Amino acid sequence: MTVSDFQCLQCGRCCTKLIKEGQGTRKGLPLFPRERNNFSKGIIKPHIGIGKKPTDRKFRIIAYQMIENICPHLENKICKIYDNRPVACRAFPLYPHIIIGEGVTMKIDPACIALKRLGIRFLQEDVVFTQGSLENEMINANELSRISSQANKNIKRTWIFDLKSDKWISFRDFVISHR
Repeated sequence: MTVSDFQCLQCGRCCTKLIKEGQGTRKGLPLFPRERNNFSKGIIKPHIGIGKKPTDRKFRIIAYQMIENICPHLENKICKIYDNRPVACRAFPLYPHIIIGEGVTMKIDPACIALKRLGIRFLQEDVVFTQGSLENEMINANELSRISSQANKNIKRTWIFDLKSDKWISFRDFVISHR
């Protein structure tokens, strides 16, 4: 068993390369609806919505995304809104990963230099973090996973806004085409 003491290096790397591409889609930094006002309106787009169709009047957006690759609040490797930063930022280097039909698990972002220095690349059972280490990150990652859980529970009615095509994609169709 490896015991590790995670400590953020405040390198600012988590604030860059925010646009993620994979499985033919592109997505930005996930934001709760309450967090979108931390950014200018022009760099926020919907991310996840639930309803029959995005044009349906009962369609509800449950998450937004910031579409810049580098956070506009990063200045000299320091976050200008640190105390009010989004939950996704507070959770870093952890992020929720949907396992279709099963639930949500946590993963580690491979961009985290602090974890690389500890030799940790994945969340494994044989790695134990010291008391308080990654505790706040895990709390925030669990909050962020609520969005993923909600999407997973409503697969037939969940839609993802793809930044690459600038269109809504049915989550169900997306999952089926990428199995």
